[in-house]
Amino acid sequence: ICVAQEHVDAALNVLREAGEQPWVIGQIATAAEGAAQVELKNLKAH
Repeated sequence: ICVAQEHVDAALNVLREAGEQPWVIGQIATAAEGAAQVELKNLKAH
């Protein structure tokens, strides 16, 4: 799911209470003109 930054903690708590193991996997941010649309960080090579 995608929620606004101010709702992250509440969403994580609701999912945990439902027996899920939620993870924050990213964020939505404004990119400068011509900048990469997607930036992947801290990935481990397999």
